Amino acid sequence: MTNTPDDEITLVREEQQLGYLKQEVRRELIAAASNASQQPNVALRFRLLRQQWYNISCEVFNKCKDEKGRFKESLTINDACGLLGLHEAAHFRLWEEDILDEALAFTTTHLKSMVEHLEYPFAAQVTHALDRPIRKGLERLEARPLMSIYQDEATHSKALLKFAKLDFNLLQSLYKSFMWINVFYQWWKDLDFSSKLPFSRDRVVETYFWTATSCFEPQYSYARRIQTKVVALLTTIDDIFDAYGTMEEPELFIDAIERWNMNSIHLLENPE
Repeated sequence: MTNTPDDEITLVREEQQLGYLKQEVRRELIAAASNASQQPNVALRFRLLRQQWYNISCEVFNKCKDEKGRFKESLTINDACGLLGLHEAAHFRLWEEDILDEALAFTTTHLKSMVEHLEYPFAAQVTHALDRPIRKGLERLEARPLMSIYQDEATHSKALLKFAKLDFNLLQSLYKSFMWINVFYQWWKDLDFSSKLPFSRDRVVETYFWTATSCFEPQYSYARRIQTKVVALLTTIDDIFDAYGTMEEPELFIDAIERWNMNSIHLLENPE
């Protein structure tokens, strides 16, 4: 059986929700679904392309407006799924894209008013989108609650759901068992910032968590190592500027960093 463009773009949505949408697969399916015709899928295609920084015009949503230039009220009656898709797409608006500003206000108002009358699991999906839209969420963290919603959908793919759960659990085990978090903690402890710079934040776990959510794929373990250290040091530098020293001392510090010269350290007073 041959899948239609709308079938393929629906598969993209499901994979994206479950946190398992590889870059290569995403591009291939978006290209195949370029002729998606149904309104929810037009909005989904727009959102996925914007997520990958494609310069797609927001004028595709002009068809959602009536002759008076207002969004069609029929969207709120006959197409709740399309309304949700438009809502998620509107969060990817850019500067001066008035139509998406209008779309966000329109969809937020109507989704809030109708959510109590929707049936589960779609009602749960709408509630989640209003509270934490895709644009503002962390992909890997969003996958967990959406799996619970997806498995209750009558048309869900058992194979896709099983695969997504397995992938999620394996990656979570990797984070828990990965000994580098202990190595990082020892590195941080050896720096002894807690006594040398008592005003700075001591956020080892939070730093690693932030890094793990921004580049969560298994193949990026080395990137997580470097990024965790960089973020920890940047946080400390930020605290130095915020809480320590005169105006002249941060200037000397900036100069030392820009020249990357360890010999400049004597220019800075010992914080003790």
